[in-house]
Amino acid sequence: MATDGPSFNVAVSQGVVSASPGKTFQADATISGPKADLLGLLLGRVDVADLTIAGDETAARRFATTFPPP
Repeated sequence: MATDGPSFNVAVSQGVVSASPGKTFQADATISGPKADLLGLLLGRVDVADLTIAGDETAARRFATTFPPP
């Protein structure tokens, strides 16, 4: 969830990733921070530990490794 912009829901289930704009639905974990840091997380430039995690920390860390850096 971007603290300085729109929020998106991203779900990973059985190898399929889906994303939709909007408020967070019931999630195992929520990762929050500035949008630049969230993009950095997806690009492998920001460690998930540097962001705010609510909920299942293991799920958040697993999500962070789902997308290998370019």
